[in-house]
Amino acid sequence: MTPQIKGLSNLRRNALLSIKGRIMGKTEISIVKPAEIESASFRIIEEELRQKGRTIPEDLKHVLLRVIHTTADFEYLDTMGFS
Repeated sequence: MTPQIKGLSNLRRNALLSIKGRIMGKTEISIVKPAEIESASFRIIEEELRQKGRTIPEDLKHVLLRVIHTTADFEYLDTMGFS
């Protein structure tokens, strides 16, 4: 039997439930869209690179940001080759 959560009957297909933890004995649940997670992650990665004085060429930016986001490995910036 799948537990029912009140107020989530209109949850869209492109959303995830994120359980943030227990607050005052209650579990806090929020609806998170994967695109929002990715967008925030890309901003964080770009900021970290900026702080290190690194830039990504515009034509490779989306691919490299996605690879770093997926792997959490900033070394791909130096080791990934394109042809």
